[in-house]
Amino acid sequence: MNYQAMLAAVLLIPLLGALLNGFFLRRAPRLVTVTVGTLAIAVPFVLSCLLVFGPVSAGEVIRTELFSWISVPFNEGRLEVPFGLSVDRLSGILLLIITGVGSLIHLYAGEYMSHEEGVYRFFAYLNLFVFSMLSLVLGSNMVVTFLGWEGVGVCSYLLIGYWYSDEANARAGMKAFVANRVGDLGFLLAMFMSVKLFGTLDYSRIAEALTNELAAANAPLLTAIGLCLLLGVTGKSAQLPLYIWLPDAMAGPTPVSALIHAATMVTSGIYLMTRMSFLLVHSPAAMTTIAVIGACTALFAATIGLVQNDIKKVLAYSTVSQLGFMVLGCGVGAFQFGVAHLMTHAFFKALLFLGAGSVIHAMHHEQDIRKMGGLIKKMPITGWTFVIGTLAIIGFPGLSGFFSKDEILYYAWSGTFGHPLLWVLGALAAACTSFYMVRLTYLVFFGESRVEHAHHHHDHGHGHDHHHHEIHENPLAMTLPLMILAVFSIIGGYVSMPHAIMHMLGIHAGENLITQWLAPVLEKAKVVMTAAHGEAHGSAALEWGLMGTSTLVMLIMSGFAIALYKAGPKGGESIAKAVGGLYRLILDKWRVDELYQAVIIEPLKKVGDGFFKFGDRALIEGIINEGPRGIYLVTSVLSDIQSGLVRNYLKVVFVGILALCVWIFI
Repeated sequence: MNYQAMLAAVLLIPLLGALLNGFFLRRAPRLVTVTVGTLAIAVPFVLSCLLVFGPVSAGEVIRTELFSWISVPFNEGRLEVPFGLSVDRLSGILLLIITGVGSLIHLYAGEYMSHEEGVYRFFAYLNLFVFSMLSLVLGSNMVVTFLGWEGVGVCSYLLIGYWYSDEANARAGMKAFVANRVGDLGFLLAMFMSVKLFGTLDYSRIAEALTNELAAANAPLLTAIGLCLLLGVTGKSAQLPLYIWLPDAMAGPTPVSALIHAATMVTSGIYLMTRMSFLLVHSPAAMTTIAVIGACTALFAATIGLVQNDIKKVLAYSTVSQLGFMVLGCGVGAFQFGVAHLMTHAFFKALLFLGAGSVIHAMHHEQDIRKMGGLIKKMPITGWTFVIGTLAIIGFPGLSGFFSKDEILYYAWSGTFGHPLLWVLGALAAACTSFYMVRLTYLVFFGESRVEHAHHHHDHGHGHDHHHHEIHENPLAMTLPLMILAVFSIIGGYVSMPHAIMHMLGIHAGENLITQWLAPVLEKAKVVMTAAHGEAHGSAALEWGLMGTSTLVMLIMSGFAIALYKAGPKGGESIAKAVGGLYRLILDKWRVDELYQAVIIEPLKKVGDGFFKFGDRALIEGIINEGPRGIYLVTSVLSDIQSGLVRNYLKVVFVGILALCVWIFI
């Protein structure tokens, strides 16, 4: 088999799908558009499976160069940047998630968007998004990764603002675009510094060039590169302080939320940190900063999720929080478990978002969980798969989130760069997650139905024309992806089984599957950490203790949520009244947006207005407008002098002679 050609096809088929739908199938029937859009991701998934379970699992790294891209003189030589692709065990995992979960989301979107006009545009954007995401993870150098990094930013802007006639949606897309540009500056600076230090942007060559001697001699520069990469990650993976764009990104259609917030774009930062792990571990300052940012984001976003009433907003803040866990995992040196949580999160969060979309679709775009209740009787498949997703995310023992989350928490305490305080922040975030996810699930699917009839006539400006009819389960095109994702939400976590459980079950493998799988990618980082800090210290007793504690906290918080909301939303109102101001502050999302508005956006607007008034108006328009007036004045004077009348010329000559005589004699 020609694996290089297969790798190129994996990248280029989604681009072909985007071009077909965007330019050639604009007037094609909806079924053709949906089929082309879905096959453009499903075919690469099949090819990805052949690649990953074939040569990549055997330890090969497959590389191919599509063309020579950049070649410029540099340091008495040349800086060569080809459009190169490579797939190893890390990018292989991402490849399967992007194309696998992406195919399910495309299938679901075909039915979800069935009431929309011009659906070709939506599928063209989706395919282009997947192409950009694949460029990001398959790039063999930082420039190709950056191309994909920017591409997903543009596509997220287009998809979030898909219903652009609604100003709020357009603003949400713009907010995502601007916040990501701030992060992108960090990535760019990291690239410039990498070129300066290593003379290349190819990941494998940087890894070869980075010796211990070079690291010791350039420690401040390596820390600067690490912190700039972190700035890029805070933008793309929605960490403090740039997380603000992601909750607003709910303005787009629900399949967009599932694709961006669950499976792909927001996990780019975790991929980048793991890809550059060999460099980051040389800087304890950068690693500690990454861990602290991750832990604080996990807790901060989880507190906001406690009080949200919009079904998608709860899941959005949950995503920010879960991304915090992944960043925390990378920051304490447990990169493989950051990637494991990336994978399990792709399953259960895609499931939860698509489940929420199923509810919103059946409720005719009602998103307030206080107006739902008892839906599991009318939508059993959506309801029970959503319950599985919730149990996975809160870390119910045996489901996927339990393994990946608890391994991150264990290493937050005992990892190379870990600290018990990081575990405390993570455990508090997990406790909040248990509460708000069970609250959400219970208010939507259990208890008395609070469904109002008013929403049957809602039209959110998206071109829908709904009439009153009974809420019912959605078609198979929407429920099949839910069922498949539910299965993976149950079994997906076993790749990261903790040592303590492996010993208890009599599994005598030295490491769990994810650690073994990623060992070649993380080998250099592990050597550096072991040499500098020794083996990570932890024991089976500590692992059992931390697992037991987090499981107990999960059960207590889940039970508390059910007890509180047994009688519907009113249960929480008593607590809201008791804490008053604090509740309102959290409901207002800690007023961070208002703070940014006052401290950053308004001053920048004033500076911009100043430049506009004095730069544009006074200077540029002054030159453009006054220049012709000056020329006209000069020409009019000159034209008056040249009148064509002889007597006028004689007068001038006489005055000239007179002036000359006066000048000579005086």
